[in-house]
Amino acid sequence: MGKIDPGTGSVGNILAPPMRSLLIFALALLASASYAPAQWRRLGNAALDLQLSGLATGPMDRVQFRSGDSRLFARAGAGQWYSTGDFETWSLERSNPPASAPPPPIPDRLPEPDAALRATSARGVVYAAGQHVWRSEDGGRTWANLTQWKQSSLLGAPVADLAVSPNDPNEIAVAAGTGVWRSADGGRTWSSCNAALPHLPVRRILSLPRGGQGARISFLSPQPAVAAAFEWQPGERTAWRPSAVPPPNAALLAASRRFNAVVTVLQIQGDWVYAGAADGRLWISMNRGADWTVPTFNPGAAVEAITVDERDPRRALVVLSRRAADQSTAAPAVLRTLNGGLYWDNVTANLPEISAFGVAADFAANAVYVATLGGLYQADLLAPSWVRP
Repeated sequence: MGKIDPGTGSVGNILAPPMRSLLIFALALLASASYAPAQWRRLGNAALDLQLSGLATGPMDRVQFRSGDSRLFARAGAGQWYSTGDFETWSLERSNPPASAPPPPIPDRLPEPDAALRATSARGVVYAAGQHVWRSEDGGRTWANLTQWKQSSLLGAPVADLAVSPNDPNEIAVAAGTGVWRSADGGRTWSSCNAALPHLPVRRILSLPRGGQGARISFLSPQPAVAAAFEWQPGERTAWRPSAVPPPNAALLAASRRFNAVVTVLQIQGDWVYAGAADGRLWISMNRGADWTVPTFNPGAAVEAITVDERDPRRALVVLSRRAADQSTAAPAVLRTLNGGLYWDNVTANLPEISAFGVAADFAANAVYVATLGGLYQADLLAPSWVRP
């Protein structure tokens, strides 16, 4: 058997050639395993159970049919367009669809103030959209409410836009605060188009799956009547369900005064404190706030969320939201530190270019979760690499 080389400290000569080959193979295997990209997967889906006639999703603000076929386009509140040909499966559109709606009619009266009007190919048939969806068959002299149920709406929220199929005046679709809805019989019945629409504007991760509790998220909702927090319960297969909302963090106001900035997130773990602001600055204290590091500055971004390892506060993850150079696409950034902020590495990789607002991690299990406008994503903390679900 060989000896250790005193100049290099190499142990290569100690082993016989077959053993050296085996050791080299094992080390290469370990190295590749350490740096192999992990696959991010969606936790749950993007559907919400609001106890409506069908599943809901995040708010949509535009909807239109394309002339010449039955394809439907819908725009999310963040600006991205989706399309569907079967009203069940959706695909992301890279460009805006051409406008196809005919000019609105001039009715005798509106069914409600500021209602949006839509003409049809049928003589005298007109639709209007606002708090409810309306239909007139006499050019707007009289109106029938198509969505009122007791004191609320069948759709769960006001309507932001309405489109009429160019092929059938009885086929309509609406964009609402609860997603996209369609009627094939002039508004007498409604069906949800949201089960597979990948638009869930998750704002914060409230808690991770643990024990008998599922993942809990907070939700960007324009309607006070729509629940703001949801849970993907253990064993769930259908949708996120409403959950209680925790009280706001009162310490943010004190931190904002301390730094003369809009502090958006504050995380305390033992003696370590991480604070992030709306202008992209990030402060770290190792002695419970007595002293602070010179802030790390991320121009053009806002610190949206921070999570810290309770066993080793030097390990932390930060989510930034920022806009692309042309201001057209929300581009997120996920940063990781393993040394208390001395160095941050960008682990955004191929995360979909949609806004991200929350991050949480189970450091013991090396699992990280990121909340985005498209839903909740999960990956391996040690080697995060994003793939479109």
